[in-house]
Amino acid sequence: MHPDSYFMKPQHIILLYG
Repeated sequence: MHPDSYFMKPQHIILLYG
């Protein structure tokens, strides 16, 4: 589980903002 992977996936970004 790398932090870069989360940023690369837009779906994860939406969850962070949500």
